[in-house]
Amino acid sequence: MQTINAVNRITQYLMLGDFDSVKRFCNSENISDDITAWSLAKIYAPLTDAQTQLLSEPILAQHAGWCSYHAGDYDKSHDFFTSAYRANTEDSYGAGLGLAKVYTRLGHWEAAKQWLLYELPTARQQNDLFMQAQCYGALGEIFLRANYPKLAYECFGNAFHVLPKGSSQREKQYNYQASALIRTGNTEQAEQYLMSALYLADNKQIDSVWHSLARLQFLWLQQQKTDSVKTYYTEYLQQKPNISIPEGFLNIAWAFLAEKQQNKPEAIQLANHALNCFNDFSMERAWTLKLLQILKHEPLTIAGIKPIQALFPEQTSNLIESPWLKLDLSEQGFAPIQAAQSLEQLWQARLLFFI
Repeated sequence: MQTINAVNRITQYLMLGDFDSVKRFCNSENISDDITAWSLAKIYAPLTDAQTQLLSEPILAQHAGWCSYHAGDYDKSHDFFTSAYRANTEDSYGAGLGLAKVYTRLGHWEAAKQWLLYELPTARQQNDLFMQAQCYGALGEIFLRANYPKLAYECFGNAFHVLPKGSSQREKQYNYQASALIRTGNTEQAEQYLMSALYLADNKQIDSVWHSLARLQFLWLQQQKTDSVKTYYTEYLQQKPNISIPEGFLNIAWAFLAEKQQNKPEAIQLANHALNCFNDFSMERAWTLKLLQILKHEPLTIAGIKPIQALFPEQTSNLIESPWLKLDLSEQGFAPIQAAQSLEQLWQARLLFFI
């Protein structure tokens, strides 16, 4: 009975995306080693060798897939998630989300969309609210990158409302909705959402803080403002983010601002800092390298990016979002970066990223 109660409690936390409570529960409760290992794997926490021996191959593959994904190693991540999916067991659930996130980062937006629509019916059947929120959020990101901002806003709204009030990760949801509002021209409301995200993060969710400020800086640039978020939000920038991507985006925004102010040396310095932040993230790095080439008046080249053959799911049983299946998205989403020849074209290429 104690084991069943522990699994139920942890499952409840997982379905709300409350990873902090999962950690606290594992640390404070006297639960079995196999349940602890399973719980930690589900929140992508580090595992000991002993814990890996207690887990199924699909769960281990998904854990490794997410670790590789967050490290920017999409090739390995793709292999791990593919292995988990092809195992075809109940522990394969969720592998489609992982594949979708990998494909999103590599510009395979049609494949990513199909995997998310494949996972959503199972998430609804299991009443897995967090998985539903993740799928809708990921769909919103794809539609945003593919220049369907109204569909993106609809998806982000679904992700926001599917979780009950008081759920974790609300600050992320406000950031996501702000991105869609910026693209649809609702800039005043977008800025309000970014302020809400900053307030909720409150320097505790530091990655979300940096994502908010990067979005805000790009918004101000879009509005032809010459203000820097450094001037107004210095206290938020004292702590570095855990993942370097938002720091890279913010430095890219500052680089565009410096170039606009005709301070090319500072623009180059800021772009170089962004390049270091994007060291493990291929598409962001390619964008930044080309920006540096233009700023330095160097010959335009593009870094070679190892292609991945996208895997598509079997036919989905998704009827609720079936109209989205008919929407044909690009499988070469980042091609505009390769084609870009000017600073203006690289500025427009920001729309290919989730900022």
